[in-house]
Amino acid sequence: MKENKNKIIIIVAISIVVVIVCAFFIYQELKNKLQLKTTEEIAQEQEQVEPEVDTSDIETTVSINQTADFNKDGLVILQSDGLNYVIDKDFKVLWTFDGFNDGQGFVDNYIKVKQDNKTVVYDRNGEEKFSYGEHDYENVELVPGGCLIITKKDDTYNSSSTKTGVYSLNKQDYILQPSEEYVSEIQDRGDGMLCLDWSYNKYFNIKTEKVVEYQKSFMKNFVDGYAVEGTTDSILVFDENGEMTEIKEPNGKVPGIYNYNNGMAFDVYNSTLFNLETKTAISLKSQFHDVDDDTLFENGYALVKFSNEGNTPYYTVIDKQANMLFEPVKINNDNTVLDNGESMRVINSTLKDGYFIATVDGNDTVFDYQNNKILEAQKGESFQGITNSCVKVRYDAPSRGTEYYYKDMEGNRIQIKK
Repeated sequence: MKENKNKIIIIVAISIVVVIVCAFFIYQELKNKLQLKTTEEIAQEQEQVEPEVDTSDIETTVSINQTADFNKDGLVILQSDGLNYVIDKDFKVLWTFDGFNDGQGFVDNYIKVKQDNKTVVYDRNGEEKFSYGEHDYENVELVPGGCLIITKKDDTYNSSSTKTGVYSLNKQDYILQPSEEYVSEIQDRGDGMLCLDWSYNKYFNIKTEKVVEYQKSFMKNFVDGYAVEGTTDSILVFDENGEMTEIKEPNGKVPGIYNYNNGMAFDVYNSTLFNLETKTAISLKSQFHDVDDDTLFENGYALVKFSNEGNTPYYTVIDKQANMLFEPVKINNDNTVLDNGESMRVINSTLKDGYFIATVDGNDTVFDYQNNKILEAQKGESFQGITNSCVKVRYDAPSRGTEYYYKDMEGNRIQIKK
């Protein structure tokens, strides 16, 4: 009986050992399989990792320090992080520079930049067109028409001479040869017209490369092809070819011409509209009693701010034939609520690209030349002006400080890409 009990114990012990051994081998097998699976999974995961992306062509946004106006050739210089960005009308970066510009900016399609010990003139695409050292010339002036007025002094051991001439950046040569007679005489009169002496009747036309003389002296600048000067009862219109035309003031009084452009001039003293191209005048005295002196035409239209005989201010837009595009609207230059409860309205700009800015009930608003409301400033925004058919915006962010950017006329913030 005792022997049977011992045999049972031995059999049980052997069975336990066998079970343990089998379990060990099963464990080892499972462990190996698990390790292989883990390795395979790792390999698969490594294969699924996305490859590195080349970000060199991905556009990034330029955060600008301030907005600025585009010039007539669709160029503007904007600063960001100490670098100057040259931007075209599509808000694309053409090139950058880190030199010093004297504030003149682009003159037509050229810009003068001082870099280290030399000054370089670049074109709109950043191509160098002219350069000089600090002591190469007496003076170099960049003027409209893509030219430089250059004054140079030449010294030898037994002679000294100083000459001034006009150098074309496009032709890379002088179009008005340097001469001693032009030293301290040539004056930029705008629009590619240079006054050649202090008698003010001899000019050089950069466009035609010809010297023209006028029968009368004048000191006004050329704008859009004309210079205008007032007399006791008329205006004198000077074109770019040496011709002068007199247009009589219909009321027979002294004209007050502060601005002229787009072939038009507005006499704010007498409410007279002069067409410089047709050489005609229209009296608007019955329509506009007292006109502001910032009336300017643009693409055939002008925003006119005026007062009636009771000194109540209004505004409207007229064309070159003096037709009003809409019934005059009352404005309030004193920035106070009108007595009759009408909306407070202050006009903040002239007509630009077919738009103007008014403050209505304290909120900046863009209107088109037909007085349709186009865009309102959002909370924290103020409109700084219109350029390139866009709005210059200042935004006072509560947490980030002041930001500057442009918006299109649909209210979208324009991203400047580089």
